[in-house]
Amino acid sequence: MEEQHQSKRARLEEDADTFDGIGVVVLIGDQYNEFQDAQPNYQEIPGNYSNVAKKLMAKMKYTPGEGLGRHSQGRRNIIEASKQRGHRGLGSENKHFQQDEDTEWSVDDEQINIEEMATWIDECQLPLPDRATLDSWMKIGKKKMTIDDEANFCEPNILKDVLECKDMFDELESKEMVEARTRANPYETIKGAIFLNRAAMKMANLDYVYKYIFTNPRDDKGNEKIRSLDILYFADICAGPGGFTEYVLWKRRWHAKGFGITLKDPKNASDFKLTDFLAGTPETFEPYYGVNGVNGDGDVTRTENLRAFAEFVRSSSEGGVHFAMADGGFSVEGQENIQEILSKQLYLCQFLCAISVLREGGNFVCKLFDIFTPFSVGLLYLFYRIFRRISLVKPLTSRPANSERYIVCEGYRNADDVRDYFYSVNDKINELKLAERKEAVVFTTSYKRSEKTSGSEEDYFNTSENENSNQLSDSEIESDQQDEELGAELMTNALQDDRTIIQDKSSKHNLDVTEVVPLDVIRGDKAFFEYVVQSNNRINSSFQNSIGVAQVYALRKIQAFAKNRFQLDYFIPTNPRSKRNIPSPRDTFFKLLNTSLDDWETNNRIIEVTKSTIKRMTAIYNYRFTISGGRRYFILSLSGKFIYRTSFDKYGNMDVNKWEELSNSENRINLEMPENTLIEAEIVTEYRGEGKSQKHVNAIHIVDIAFLGGDDYRNFHIKERLRYAEKFVKALQKKSINTATPLRVKLLHRLNDSSTILARLQSKKMKGSRGRKNCCIVGSDKSDDSCFFIPTGLYIVKDILDPWVVRISNTHNRYYFFNTANNSSQYDLPQEDIASFRQCHELRLFWPWDDSNDFVDSNTAKIKGNRDDKVSKDELLDFIKVTLSGGNR
Repeated sequence: MEEQHQSKRARLEEDADTFDGIGVVVLIGDQYNEFQDAQPNYQEIPGNYSNVAKKLMAKMKYTPGEGLGRHSQGRRNIIEASKQRGHRGLGSENKHFQQDEDTEWSVDDEQINIEEMATWIDECQLPLPDRATLDSWMKIGKKKMTIDDEANFCEPNILKDVLECKDMFDELESKEMVEARTRANPYETIKGAIFLNRAAMKMANLDYVYKYIFTNPRDDKGNEKIRSLDILYFADICAGPGGFTEYVLWKRRWHAKGFGITLKDPKNASDFKLTDFLAGTPETFEPYYGVNGVNGDGDVTRTENLRAFAEFVRSSSEGGVHFAMADGGFSVEGQENIQEILSKQLYLCQFLCAISVLREGGNFVCKLFDIFTPFSVGLLYLFYRIFRRISLVKPLTSRPANSERYIVCEGYRNADDVRDYFYSVNDKINELKLAERKEAVVFTTSYKRSEKTSGSEEDYFNTSENENSNQLSDSEIESDQQDEELGAELMTNALQDDRTIIQDKSSKHNLDVTEVVPLDVIRGDKAFFEYVVQSNNRINSSFQNSIGVAQVYALRKIQAFAKNRFQLDYFIPTNPRSKRNIPSPRDTFFKLLNTSLDDWETNNRIIEVTKSTIKRMTAIYNYRFTISGGRRYFILSLSGKFIYRTSFDKYGNMDVNKWEELSNSENRINLEMPENTLIEAEIVTEYRGEGKSQKHVNAIHIVDIAFLGGDDYRNFHIKERLRYAEKFVKALQKKSINTATPLRVKLLHRLNDSSTILARLQSKKMKGSRGRKNCCIVGSDKSDDSCFFIPTGLYIVKDILDPWVVRISNTHNRYYFFNTANNSSQYDLPQEDIASFRQCHELRLFWPWDDSNDFVDSNTAKIKGNRDDKVSKDELLDFIKVTLSGGNR
């Protein structure tokens, strides 16, 4: 027994010598009391631990500052919690993002502002520089691929902090970055709200801060520049998928007309996604991609694309757009610190595109990133000279930790010299890039031919001469159409090698445009120079857009949220983005007009002009007419191409209870209209040319309107309604789409002018008619007098209701309104007795023509039906003449 106890004792001693863990003492009988030395007082053990834990440690003979075990060889510190992050390998460490208690972020450290103030630079009083001066300002120098020393327009420590903070996040996984950024930015949860993406919210933010100078521009007196019958024209540059545009079209709906150019990649990832617009009206936006129009590539760095886009926009917008927006950017992953250098040509071309399409007095907003280099600041300086005033801002909806900011420009002054100078700068940049690519391809090909006899690849590419060389991506080569000059064989060989464009730093072609305005000129304008410096760092505490300091502040905040995952979140409630539901056309029709089927069936009969009905027209000046060229329909748009038309009942009247798709195999209509549009229109066959060369196409001729894009015009005067229809047609017109169905507005004439209008009828030789001529009316609307159609009759409507009649003043020879009930008269239109859309529809008269040729060749027309009750041309004109001479004048 004693030997067994000795063996157990030896094993315990051995265990105690090697123990370095938690420390558990096992007592086996009273024989081992000699191991129970005096225990320390547990109250002397430091640390914020419970008494139970301290007693356990004291029982194990724990001494503060020493490890457990017979020789104090155990751990002195507690085992730390795992700091493993994400899916990194075990043992991976990131010194910037190790979780620790020292990195804290207090909500009290940040002031969340919801009110922003626009800060403008003072207006430049200098005259615009001439072309000779501008050409002398362009500077060609060695291409730079670093920004570390660009401290001319900020404090050096600001630049240093920005670059260090950017470098810090190269080691952070993208998912962790997004999560931390989302929790760190109180405005992140706004996202796109009801719009396609966050870009729309940024544009809404900018528009609000700058008092709607984009969607509702005003003059110096505060008057709106865009009148009720005017269209707000805008351009969207490098802004696919179209968040900026969706906001503008949501704000102004179809009253705004946009033109867009953006890069079209093979997968259309950066193209405008008009079908995803749920808030705006994509029907009034027209993409145009430069050369080849809708089939172009949209590359704004190509001069020919810029010129083609500018020409198209100016010809389609009555001389230029009211404002332009640019939101270009591309991935700079791994090269974040030189994002400004990589984006310099994009800056230039966006600026150039804007001033090429703006009208005088127009406004511009463009996204920028860092503005530390003389090239970028030189561009801003020239805009400072050619706009009435400019402003730099970082809106609250822009993520605070990135370099993004916006330049806002108001009041463009036509500056042809500056525009042409920008073209020459862009051409020079492309020329230098092409020369660099040529040498790069030749360099690579020469290497391939010599590598078999001059050592291994590793030896060649590890030489110090090429160690820090710059590399261009394959996409940069493929994007330049001028690469065809390099030769198909060389280019093919080059693109097959990952090392294609390794460029020697000492190359004579490693050049670039480094300045567009000399640095001393920029420094010489104190107001501008100080404004830019203040925009990059906090020199003047009253300047609210100190972007550099704010960016460092935000980057460090993201670092804190990345280290500690449980910082407080901010939630900003927003309306959900819901899909557009397409209702039935029948339900929409009755909902818009707030009426019932029975009501419409009672008053939906066409009144034909006969010898009995013509006597109703006692007040000739109260009537107007249009020349009909086809069957009439109600046309209703539910959204985009979801357009329907009424069918007809057995009596030939429109049946509003049954609707058919407007486009079918019979009429081949290709048309888009905003939702909740209800018009009365004809489908007319239009002709161009005569004989065998004649061509024809179906067109929509608007006769009257009730709703346009949800706007109610039913109670406007018919002349005013058709003016809005003309504006509507102009906004929807897309010249770039040759297959689009022409949409026109019928010409409205006074009935007393009928003899003059009918005298304009002409005879045209129709294709396939064996030489027979048809009577035609030339000019379907005010904008096109090259087409014509075959008339089928006249629609006559009454625009003023009883007891008012329109007369002509003998004294002033102008129209006035006479009230037959109280014998009062006035020159102003009596608004309460205007014939509404429905009244014009119900009181309309139709004078059908059987053979309109007789209106040209003789004084008598062949009229449909029983000749005894029909009205001939002479009879109608005589009736009008007699009625006017009988006292209605």
